[in-house]
Amino acid sequence: MTEVVPKEISRDGVRTLVRRGAQLVDVLPREEFDQVHIAGALSVPLSQFGRTLADRLKWDQPVIVYGRDYQDDRSARAAWRLVSLGFTQVYRYTAGKADWLAYGFPAEGAQAQSPGAGDLADMEIPTCKRVERVGEIRDRVRQDGWNVCVVVNDQDIVLGLLRTNAFEKANPAWSAEEAMEPDPQTYRLDTPLEEVRAYFKQNRWIDSALVTTPDGQLFGLIRQQDAVDQNRD
Repeated sequence: MTEVVPKEISRDGVRTLVRRGAQLVDVLPREEFDQVHIAGALSVPLSQFGRTLADRLKWDQPVIVYGRDYQDDRSARAAWRLVSLGFTQVYRYTAGKADWLAYGFPAEGAQAQSPGAGDLADMEIPTCKRVERVGEIRDRVRQDGWNVCVVVNDQDIVLGLLRTNAFEKANPAWSAEEAMEPDPQTYRLDTPLEEVRAYFKQNRWIDSALVTTPDGQLFGLIRQQDAVDQNRD
């Protein structure tokens, strides 16, 4: 007889299995669940795992458990506990709630509607490749009303950023890679606006920051003015 072991699952795998009827279980304390959780998840804190748990879950459907993040071992302990109780289709979303929220996937709870960096990000920001010439990039983006350009690779991973000073001071014949800011400030989609505002307050000369996924893929640009105006509303 094959031994049953929990299987690791990615965020895309979670979405696929849930659409097929899998049960998604948040094993964090109830107060954390109430603040924000993955949309559609069932709250079963690890402290409540026991025989009575079987009455709340379907034996013949996959069960996906998740905790806070990679460092949270509760999802691992919960998964093995389910196996010990006799569940045979057990999955562990190891990256957890933090990973889900950072990609801007649907969430529920008292804090789920609080605006994050992704909500104010302009997704139409121009991009360029590292081998393009600064002069050509400058003319193109200014024609469209921009003064910045994000340097990305073929997978839209952020490699750097060209700001106004690069367009004004760099040799037009330089490549974007030679003139770009190699480590621009980035935020995840779910980063609280308070954190973004604090950054702009400490760096008043910087008028914008980038919003990316945890994989470094470009999502958009958030302007200092937009963050400040949101605070006034």
